[in-house]
Amino acid sequence: MRYANKSFGLIMFLMVVSCESDSDSTCRVTAVSVKNLVYDEVYFTNYSSSSFGKIRFVYERGQISKIIGGLIKLPYDFGSSEYAFADALENNITYLGDTIAVENKTSFTDNIPSVNKFIVDAGRIVYQKQMISHPFETIEEYRYEYLENLILEKKGDVISRSFHLANGNLVRVDKISYNTDGTIRRIKQLLFSDFDSATNLMKGKFFIHGAFYQAFSANNFHKIEITDRLYSQNGDLVQEQIYRNTFGFGITNGISDLFEQVCD
Repeated sequence: MRYANKSFGLIMFLMVVSCESDSDSTCRVTAVSVKNLVYDEVYFTNYSSSSFGKIRFVYERGQISKIIGGLIKLPYDFGSSEYAFADALENNITYLGDTIAVENKTSFTDNIPSVNKFIVDAGRIVYQKQMISHPFETIEEYRYEYLENLILEKKGDVISRSFHLANGNLVRVDKISYNTDGTIRRIKQLLFSDFDSATNLMKGKFFIHGAFYQAFSANNFHKIEITDRLYSQNGDLVQEQIYRNTFGFGITNGISDLFEQVCD
């Protein structure tokens, strides 16, 4: 009987150690579906894809070092679709202090890709620098001002985008374009809704092309509405386009089916 008690105690000890080991495991996202990624280059997410698959991530020293898959610009003689999703496109990521530098290739033959630099502090983006190489070299810098449930993106002293949050999720974006005299020429509004209860594994990953808007949210949206309004110089609405889409994906073991992850 004494030996049976010792054996039972050993089994219980091993079970506790095993549980503690599982709870201490670290997980990393290895892929994300392109289903609900939002690319500003593509007006109403009307890009084509041979597989409409996932963007995949390669890690070095616990950090994402390479993004495999992404949006490419097609030659004009390719057809009616201006962009396509390419599974084999590769973009490198480098880290220097608190700055994250990300390649943004526009094609497989893009030998001088544009580079975006991000500063993310405690999961919040505070600075972005876009160094665009095509068709000519330009540099654009943005800084972010945080209010209670509002984040303002500024280019100099001018607001370029406003981000509205509710319950820890990004629910609205207003992207503003101006005339040379400072009047508003265009407002592209994005509304995100029908959030699930699963953790958004893109949160804080502002540097992933297509996942910038998702990076603000704790959960995953299932509906998007995009309204594009064009104004005359005196402020009259002259054109409006509206796009709506609903995304169907489930939750498995508390994780959205949008993602793949591995745990150590």
